[in-house]
Amino acid sequence: MKSSRVVASIAVTVVAGSAGMNGSVARDLAPDAHESSAVASAAPDESRVQTVRGLPPTAPTPPAALEGLASELADLVDFHSADFAGVTWEPEARSFRLLAASPESRLILRSAQLDDNVHVIVEEGPGWSLRSGQRMLEQVMEDSGLARRASMWGISTAGAHFEVAVPNLNADERAALAELPGTVKVYIGESVGMVETVGVELIDPSPFAGGGR
Repeated sequence: MKSSRVVASIAVTVVAGSAGMNGSVARDLAPDAHESSAVASAAPDESRVQTVRGLPPTAPTPPAALEGLASELADLVDFHSADFAGVTWEPEARSFRLLAASPESRLILRSAQLDDNVHVIVEEGPGWSLRSGQRMLEQVMEDSGLARRASMWGISTAGAHFEVAVPNLNADERAALAELPGTVKVYIGESVGMVETVGVELIDPSPFAGGGR
């Protein structure tokens, strides 16, 4: 099943593409050249795999006056998925937090006339882009067999961690997810199924923009 799409209210959670953290996969589907080499060599760390009982939280939504900017940023991240990791609305700061993943990201923002927007805060990303994060997660999901059981998986709306929803998680699956180079939040429970995330219009069971299982 393929492709959900982001709508205007808020931005960019995404599903899995493919690239893994084990040796042959890392060589075949390496991160983009400008990304940290630490992504490809991260040691498994099961403390990064956090299990949460219940459904994923919905993303915060910006006020109506900023929905146009939300849509513009979502499109920007989706189109330049090798240069950004994600974007999310931060209600307390009344700003969008945009995670940069390449040296070119600031030039892209300047070209889009968004570099000096008071509602956009640009921060360094987690060490991977949206595109490479999708690839890595998809490969781990396929290799571990989780892709056959999980109802959804992808990059968080903010782009800062990976997300998986599955009825339960065994030790081997946890170890496989620990190969990813960042925090993985695993939502556990029989009720974890077809879930709609704020800002994403579902075309398949995944709430992540860019495609599903």
